[in-house]
Amino acid sequence: MSKTIAWSICIFVLTAMPGFAQQTGEAALNEWIDGGREIGFEAQYASAQEDGNKLLVTDFSISYAATYSPRDFGFENVSEPIHLAMSSNFPRLTAENLVATDNGYSADRLSFGDGSNYRLAISSGSDRIFTYEGRVQGHLIEEIFLPRIALMQIISQSEPDTYQQLTDFVLKIHVGSEHVDLLSIDMIVLDDPRTEDSMAMHFEYKDFVTRNWKDGIIGEQSAGEYVSESIYGSGEGELSADTSSSAKTYVKNIDLGGLVKLFDPRSTGTSQLTPLIGYSSTDEYREEGDGYAFAIDRLVYENLALRTPQIDYAAFIDIMLADDEEEDNEGLSMLLEIVRSCAVGRVSADGVLIGFEDNFEEVSGSIGQVLLSNFGPDGLGGFSASSIDLQFSSIGSIALDKLFLGDIDFAPIDPINAFLVKEKNLEIADPLEMSRVFLPRSIATGLCGLKFEGLKPGTDAQLNNFVFSMDTLIPPIPTSIELTTEGLEFPVALIDDALVQEGLLAAGIDTLRLSESIKLRWDEESEDLVLDNFVLELGNVGRVRARARLSGVPKSLLQNPQMLEMTFATLNVKSVEIELENDGGVETTLALMATDAEVSEGMMKETLLMQLDEALATVGNDAYSDLLMKSVRAFLENPQNISIRALPHDPVPVSQIMSDAMIAPDMLPERLGIVVEANR
Repeated sequence: MSKTIAWSICIFVLTAMPGFAQQTGEAALNEWIDGGREIGFEAQYASAQEDGNKLLVTDFSISYAATYSPRDFGFENVSEPIHLAMSSNFPRLTAENLVATDNGYSADRLSFGDGSNYRLAISSGSDRIFTYEGRVQGHLIEEIFLPRIALMQIISQSEPDTYQQLTDFVLKIHVGSEHVDLLSIDMIVLDDPRTEDSMAMHFEYKDFVTRNWKDGIIGEQSAGEYVSESIYGSGEGELSADTSSSAKTYVKNIDLGGLVKLFDPRSTGTSQLTPLIGYSSTDEYREEGDGYAFAIDRLVYENLALRTPQIDYAAFIDIMLADDEEEDNEGLSMLLEIVRSCAVGRVSADGVLIGFEDNFEEVSGSIGQVLLSNFGPDGLGGFSASSIDLQFSSIGSIALDKLFLGDIDFAPIDPINAFLVKEKNLEIADPLEMSRVFLPRSIATGLCGLKFEGLKPGTDAQLNNFVFSMDTLIPPIPTSIELTTEGLEFPVALIDDALVQEGLLAAGIDTLRLSESIKLRWDEESEDLVLDNFVLELGNVGRVRARARLSGVPKSLLQNPQMLEMTFATLNVKSVEIELENDGGVETTLALMATDAEVSEGMMKETLLMQLDEALATVGNDAYSDLLMKSVRAFLENPQNISIRALPHDPVPVSQIMSDAMIAPDMLPERLGIVVEANR
């Protein structure tokens, strides 16, 4: 019964027993007051005067107070009774055509005098948990209808019927328009602002307007200037504060009926998303706090929806209030369920300004647009940030045309919950199993137009484009990977290895230019591991291209990567192709080697060929050695490109290749079908 009474607190103004003739004016008001007294509300007024269809009421007040046992709401970790006190005070109330019927209450116009206020206080023992006070100026409602609820009948029924009654009530409310010149709100969470997790907040809204509320949906809601001030406690006697403001907000299609349905016990765990807000925009949002500030010219989100999570809300709150570490996983599971029950079609933030400062770093800059699309219980369509310009006091500045993340397919939630139940201590859980359970099944990320300007001369870098995507059929091992890097340039001075630095500088290379492309996949049908494309390019040096196909990579191996050593027993080589294209790297390397050995470049080439000939003698395959020597000599004389291809007639086991390499190396060239070509 306590849960039902708790619901009645929200709807007391609409309660009364049915079965009487239509009443108007003061009689309708008194009938409404009598209905409230049925469930413990008190209401009174100093005077009421009727002038035609107008009713003028002075010093009208409503109050309610009750004490509840936390156990009645399902809380096990809160022992103190919870005290609730709420009141509303109206210096003056004017109603036009106020009518009470069997169906409900209606009025053409309700006007509340300036200074009207609403108060709510929740406490436990001597501690105030939450206090709220709202003050209103210029409050006007036009064309309002509030349906009647036979509350005493609801109390005698089961809880699911209570929710159905509440849903029906919300769907029948009608408000033509509502306007508030100034809404001022003060809220305090916990009594002492210096207490950990405490908050003291003040909000003000100007020109707050609601239009066309019917069938459970608020058609439009808007507000003019908004400001807020908040103070937070740290638990160590220190306070932090922030302020925020906006010039204008606008919201369209707020589905209150859908919101009520989300809490209906009969819909717990449903997969269907319920639309809640169709569209919302905020202009010129600003926020400042200790050590940070940011601003957004325009914030928009569209198509916000929720589904009922598979949790008991009272149990979730109870766990959050508990200090029992063994229940942490259960609370984490519930929190994850809540997050995975949310969806939004699109969120955009334009004209973002950022400022941050602490003892170690100062950051400032701007972002042209942040965009999120198609976020839901099963994944994320896309997230991007464009026209990024940031300055860091410690390293320099970063400019970026675009950063993106998307095509994320979340891991199924049921295995996650099962894992959290089984593994109470995540710190000692098997990392492989954790990654298998939690990692997304697909993801894509990348950036383009990156420019870095370092604080020190000669440390600038840039990257034209970077893209990485992954998806898997056998988590956590990716079964498809694509990686592209284009136009990466960075100075040799940024390389930590001094020897590498010296070698590159000696070769006349002060800036490295890198591009690469990799496409690797596992074919489920053939169980082949396929390198469709591999390209690695260094500017002014050359590029390496490769393709390969290996068979004998069973699904069982990917399911248990700890069995990696078994790969050599099953892996076969189907094809391997490697090609080197020279862009000056060969000449530079020969020149450096010749200088170091104090010989001519021609002599260095002959020395290298002699060393290769001696190495091939150990293979014992004269035909293959002659072919390879001919190709390498042609490449050194005119270094354009050289390729090596292994194209066996039948797949060759890796174990066979390793055995031949030790026992019969002369067999390898024919077994693998090796072909070497230069300058083709």
